[in-house]
Order: sequence, then structure tokens, then C-alpha cells
Amino acid sequence: MTVRIDRAGREYVSWPITAAPSDAAALEFTFDDETTWHAATWNGDKTAATLLIAGPDITSVDGQVTLPVGRYVAKARLVDNPETVVRTSPAAIEVC
Repeated sequence: MTVRIDRAGREYVSWPITAAPSDAAALEFTFDDETTWHAATWNGDKTAATLLIAGPDITSVDGQVTLPVGRYVAKARLVDNPETVVRTSPAAIEVC
């Protein structure tokens, strides 16, 4: 599965997360080999996390992750235990 985002578009992208404890810390995602991490928003029962992702031609807003044109696979980690990568997304994000 691939999520396609137009270079002038913006979408909320959600990832299913399994077995997160109810008191799990904030979750972060990276798209650049763990150089930059972006805070995600948990849903109410902590079974999914969401980020607002935009292409490079869209006007920036708070909380938005702007990605250059390309294909990305996300990695996630818990803020309180950053050494542990929670999962690598099976889906790709393609900005075109």
C-alpha cells in the first residue's frame, strides 16, 4: 500500500500501532533515517498515530511535516524510550 500526496497537497496519515500500553509516551516518526523526528498524535485508545504530511509546494502550518518529492517509509519510536523503534511502516508515502 502506498499513500500518495501531491506536491501541492496535504493529508493526515495514520499508522496502526499494536500493543501500546494505555500510558504510552508520545510517539515520534522519522522519514530521513532517524535524523529528524516528528511528534505524532495518538488516537483515544492508542491503537493508531497520525501526522499531517504535506508536499513541498504547500504553505506550512503548525504541526505539519513537509516532505520533498520522493518515496518514504516511516519509522516510529516512543519519546521516553527512543532507542526502541516501535515499527517500520509496511506502507510507503510517495510525494509526487
